[in-house]
Amino acid sequence: MCISYGDSIEDGLAALRELVSEESRILIEPAPQYLVHTLADSSVNLQLRAWVATTHYWDIYWQTQRKIKDKVQSKGITIPFPQRDLHIIESKNNA
Repeated sequence: MCISYGDSIEDGLAALRELVSEESRILIEPAPQYLVHTLADSSVNLQLRAWVATTHYWDIYWQTQRKIKDKVQSKGITIPFPQRDLHIIESKNNA
């Protein structure tokens, strides 16, 4: 999950913890991990590592992906998109 640099990492990780608490098929042991994965160009990338029974993996994977957007937005967290600032410098010599 990617969040904006202006958002709280703790709020982002809390959103992931809530997702896990709402899914009873995620195993308690080994315990889920909530990590700061990457400080990327346009976002702070968080990662959830959770274990499930093999038979439930894909269902939980797709359902969790779908729920992430609503969960983070309900917390006021922004999911950023890649962006660049462009600065144009005018030359005093128009040669």
